[in-house]
Amino acid sequence: LKDDTTDFVRQGAIIALSMVLIQQSGHLCPRSKEFREYASAKIADGRADSCTKFGCIIAQGIIDACGRNACLALHSNGHPLKKAVVGVFLFLQHWHWFPFTYFVSLAFRPTCIVCLTDKLEMPEYTMLSKAPASHYATPQSVQQTKKETKSAASKVAVLSTTQKQADLKKKKAAGAGGSAPSSPTTGGQVSGLAEAAAEKSGGDKADDSEKKDEPAEEVLSNPARVSFPQLKVIEHGHDKRFTPVRRQTMMGVCMLRDQSPDEPVKVVSVDLSKRHDDVPMPEPFEWP
Repeated sequence: LKDDTTDFVRQGAIIALSMVLIQQSGHLCPRSKEFREYASAKIADGRADSCTKFGCIIAQGIIDACGRNACLALHSNGHPLKKAVVGVFLFLQHWHWFPFTYFVSLAFRPTCIVCLTDKLEMPEYTMLSKAPASHYATPQSVQQTKKETKSAASKVAVLSTTQKQADLKKKKAAGAGGSAPSSPTTGGQVSGLAEAAAEKSGGDKADDSEKKDEPAEEVLSNPARVSFPQLKVIEHGHDKRFTPVRRQTMMGVCMLRDQSPDEPVKVVSVDLSKRHDDVPMPEPFEWP
């Protein structure tokens, strides 16, 4: 439906796909990476119609919501979340009034596990994720991938230009009576392509070796980012001192029972003074 002939059908299909593919990693769901690239290309395409482009902008905001650390949740443990339901209902009416799109934020739920003691302190606690780290890693943004590709291409171009200049210097040094050297342009291109191929093959071998050497389990520290699909592979039996009050693994706050209450508890320290993500105040402006 995202390639339908009707513009508003494409818009609805693209937004629906973003809701389905939210927090899906490229390893477990390769289609999520393709959809991110598709939405980014449509936004940058000047020939795309405004209706489809608007749908791609909304879809990109949904699939990257909260820094790719949130999911759409309309219920919690079988109980409906009224604010989330109302938010999605108003969001679906954005066709009549565009400001209704902001109400979708009421349905976003941060995906993390924060473990606390009976004194509401955050102790040093570890959990076990019985899956490789790459399976549930934070999806890489399309812009970051484009920057890495661009930097690799520019590196190859510099190598070719450097080889071309070196060949020109050799030609001048050899003089008119010497043997004619190989074409500088051809030599530079061959050398640049050879070095690029060597780098690519070396990078592929390094990636393959990393995948082979990647452990089958991952130890998460408190507090931990846990995606919604990852919740089914989380186990709390890794730490011997603390045990969860509720056996069922849940998203959000998890209360712990201390098996050694007489021993001092190491609390996770959070220094808020080192944060530099404060948004500056907007400049004054006049509204007509």
